[in-house]
Amino acid sequence: MGLREQDWSALEAKSTTLRIRRVHLFLFYYSLCFLLIPGVLSGFQDAVHITAILGESVVFNCPVEFPADHAVPYVLQWEKKGVEIPIYIWYDSYPTHSGEGYEGRVSRVAPDSHYGLASLNLTNIRETDQGWYECKVVFLNRSPNSHKNGTWFHLDVHAPPRFSVTPDDIIYVNLGDAIILNCQAEGTPKPEILWYKDANPVEPSGTIGIFNDGTELRISNIRHEDIGDYTCIARNGEGQISHTARVIIAGGAVIMVPPTNQTKLEGEKVQFSCEAKALPGNVTVRWTRESTPVKEVAALETRVTIRRDGSLVINPVSADDSGQYQCEVTNGIGDPQSASAYLSVEYPAKVTFTPTVQYLPFRLAGVVQCYIKANPPLQYVTWTKDKRLLEPYQTKDIVIMNNGSLLFTRRDGQPMQRNRVRISGGNITIESLRRTDFGFYQCVASNEVATIVTATQLVVEGTQPHAPYNLSANASEFAVTLTWLPGYSGGPDYKQDYTIWSVPLQYQHYH
Repeated sequence: MGLREQDWSALEAKSTTLRIRRVHLFLFYYSLCFLLIPGVLSGFQDAVHITAILGESVVFNCPVEFPADHAVPYVLQWEKKGVEIPIYIWYDSYPTHSGEGYEGRVSRVAPDSHYGLASLNLTNIRETDQGWYECKVVFLNRSPNSHKNGTWFHLDVHAPPRFSVTPDDIIYVNLGDAIILNCQAEGTPKPEILWYKDANPVEPSGTIGIFNDGTELRISNIRHEDIGDYTCIARNGEGQISHTARVIIAGGAVIMVPPTNQTKLEGEKVQFSCEAKALPGNVTVRWTRESTPVKEVAALETRVTIRRDGSLVINPVSADDSGQYQCEVTNGIGDPQSASAYLSVEYPAKVTFTPTVQYLPFRLAGVVQCYIKANPPLQYVTWTKDKRLLEPYQTKDIVIMNNGSLLFTRRDGQPMQRNRVRISGGNITIESLRRTDFGFYQCVASNEVATIVTATQLVVEGTQPHAPYNLSANASEFAVTLTWLPGYSGGPDYKQDYTIWSVPLQYQHYH
């Protein structure tokens, strides 16, 4: 559907109005150079001087004098010397213009305030805002020379001191060294730099000097009396700030809390301390076990931790962890310092090796093996044979060895010793094995932690067969069934035959 004639007329009217507003705006922003009236003051000698603090706000008071005291339309423009584009332009209901860097910081003062109608409010003042500003008022539809409005302002921006360069908080030195403490500050007016040592002004001497407008404090050939706190103070009319640097003589790491010997039960946790101090305090702690770094000991790999405070933790400890542990500390200055402690792990007596069945030759020396390990050391070891206590002082030719084993010794035709059995440190020695030594032996080991029992069978080879045992009979009306367990045959190459003897009840003789 096409547009009606009256619709076209309405559109043309709106378009004309829009073109007129654009023409006006063009005239305001681009033809002001022909309409601007210079300020009342011909130079800067009578300018208004304003001082502002960094970050604060300021108002440039600029009144407007209308021709014949009759209000007429006008354009307000603020310029800064050295900036090509005005920093602020205002006209009635049109959008205002703010120059680069002034966006959101410049605005026209409210008309109902006690300031002039052309006054400008500048907020969040920066150091770069310092300089010359000119207020210009342009009356529209008037000859450029018919009336003049405007004034010059100079803005001084003061800022309290702020450090741009400071020395380190802590400076480590050696006697005889030379150092430079650098302290620089910015601010308006330019800050003054002062130096103090331990709250007293620094006095220049043959080894101490202040250079470069006070920004550098130089110390050569440092002595003990040069050690202390050096404070740099920067001050101006707007404030004062300070920074302190501590000069300290560097020293190697020193162990303050060394490790101590400890005794732990197997399965518990142990912690060895190794607290050190040093200047500088970048202490490195290294732990070793029997001269090997603990991290490289395979048995400790998953159970050892070195904490940030330098302490060593083993959790849980095992029997094989007993030994000497050493911590070594260093901060790169001087020789490392070390301290050591011994770890003793207590655990129940345990049999480390014993065969279930052991074969020994008849009439020759032999050992019934029973190796025992314990911490604290064994209190005693006892042996039983076939569930009966085996007393060494009652049995000849048997000795308990140091590792807990039984030793059967050979007689060699010599007269039999009075005792065949000796017990020493958990080992038993039996001299000149006999057929009757055959049987089951129990080794009983005990210490303060626990008592354990292990068993083994002693088989003496090359002997007569042993009698069967566990004989039983099951009789019926016409038969009897005998069962038994065979005794030891005397050796693996011997075959056993059995003969059954019977005695009739009515007779007392064997048949």
